[in-house]
Amino acid sequence: MSEPLDQLLADLSVIDRFLEVEAFVGKFSTRAIPSNFEILCSGGLDDHDFSELISQGHATSKAARSGLPVVTGTLVLYLAGRFESFIREKIEAAARDIGTKCGKFDCLPKEMRTSLLNLTAEVIKNPRKYGHAENGALAFIKRLAAGYTEITEQDPVNFECISVTEANMKPDVIKEICERIGFADVWGQLAAQSNMKMFFSNMDAGAVSKEAQLKLKKMMEDRNSIAHPASSTTFPTTTAISEYVAFVRMLCAVFELVLDTYVAVVRPADAGKV
Repeated sequence: MSEPLDQLLADLSVIDRFLEVEAFVGKFSTRAIPSNFEILCSGGLDDHDFSELISQGHATSKAARSGLPVVTGTLVLYLAGRFESFIREKIEAAARDIGTKCGKFDCLPKEMRTSLLNLTAEVIKNPRKYGHAENGALAFIKRLAAGYTEITEQDPVNFECISVTEANMKPDVIKEICERIGFADVWGQLAAQSNMKMFFSNMDAGAVSKEAQLKLKKMMEDRNSIAHPASSTTFPTTTAISEYVAFVRMLCAVFELVLDTYVAVVRPADAGKV
């Protein structure tokens, strides 16, 4: 397991724990405090303080109950953001590794050569739009030129450019970004993995691919709805968010597996071929 995946899973566990707290608050707010609990008030100081704490917590829970779906729903923003960050980080690492492995720009997979030229030019035209300073754009030019002689750890391919996109990481965007490094049919590769089939309880890889893409698309639609709320916005339930967390946990682990496998088997292209 890579460090990015390990950190992602740790962050997803934080979301799980918050959802547990939300579920507790919801249940707690609907229960009446037993009358015999007030006996504690006549006990020692610790008992009295604890009784007051429970009473205040109960009142606060009841008052906050109606707003819980809104607060909990915003977790989808964080979940989607972490997912997108993980995909970008893994694609960039893969691009860097492929570059070092191939050793020369002309030996990169054809799709990757085209993508690096186009995307480097795009970033150079407007570096700040993509989070880079003017000096960063100059470095991209130098590294691109150096790659025609030799790609090294010190002068890698412009891996930071390979993942740029202004769109959310919906299924078609993930497919496009993977194709930039020559990795075709990513959803077919993902759906062929046993963990994906077990998650969707289906042995048909085609059906699994379709279900996985629909679920990711729905999560991103919920994300956009929450990011741009309207009076009619419906926030996802705790159960729905918990399912998204489980889905992202599984999908990212499988994505890392198939992407690392692709990087391991890719071979330098024949520099003589166009």
